[in-house]
Amino acid sequence: MQLKRWIYERGLVAVIAAFACAGPAMAVNYSCGGAVNGVTVGPGGTLSAANAGGQSWGYFCQIGATTNNISSDACKGMLAVLLAAQASGKQVVVWYSDDHDCAWHAANGAWQWLSTVYWGPAMME
Repeated sequence: MQLKRWIYERGLVAVIAAFACAGPAMAVNYSCGGAVNGVTVGPGGTLSAANAGGQSWGYFCQIGATTNNISSDACKGMLAVLLAAQASGKQVVVWYSDDHDCAWHAANGAWQWLSTVYWGPAMME
């Protein structure tokens, strides 16, 4: 009987450990940097940039409306930072909070909302 109980207790611990390890991926905060190789504002005011902060042509925000949790005024500021970085040849950094990485954003972010950006772009020296 004790052997059966010992196996049951150890088996239960193994099952709990397996569920703990197989939990959902947790969001992490990280930054990606890169040169700004193009900036565009679409007809509806959507701001996008090439390679800025490790992504490629993702939508940061929209001038004229609060979108992606970014006000229109903040979006105009982002446009100014992106244009200044492009004109001066400096890189920008963008901070993300998700379970991806910089390579993922570079490969998958085109023409989609950058919904996990929580800071930036910031022009770097």
